[in-house]
Amino acid sequence: MAFECLCCGVCCRYLGPYHEAYAVPSDPYVYDLEFTPSGERMQVSVSEEMAHLLSDTSVFEKYPESCPFLRYISETEARCIIHSTRPDYCKKSGCYDYLICDQDGIICGKIKSRFVIGADEGVSQILLNYSDIVSRAPYDVFIKTVTDALREVGYIVS
Repeated sequence: MAFECLCCGVCCRYLGPYHEAYAVPSDPYVYDLEFTPSGERMQVSVSEEMAHLLSDTSVFEKYPESCPFLRYISETEARCIIHSTRPDYCKKSGCYDYLICDQDGIICGKIKSRFVIGADEGVSQILLNYSDIVSRAPYDVFIKTVTDALREVGYIVS
């Protein structure tokens, strides 16, 4: 299944701990940013058309681990306010590495890095059985174990 961005913001809800952003004193719309897993450091800018969203920090009340540059423009539609200058990690990745669907093709969750996002009750129950592997195993073991377990009970993981 080809990746299609739904502008839902799920991809960025858990990235906050991985971004350290500091405003540049001379410009309120420019930030020094470090993406901590890769050590990538760069300067990012809030786009002019998104500048009005900068002061709305309500996203952090509902999703406290969100990327510091995620903003919602409606209940279901999100935007990256630094989209044109975002880190390479963000440019290279969609909102998931693996998509979890039921046999009817209905999305039941997504795997992004070590996160299982938007998991339905069935996926969540399976993951509970593998909590040690989910949190501690090397990534390749985590992916193989989780995807095998999901496929075994009929989920489609692609």
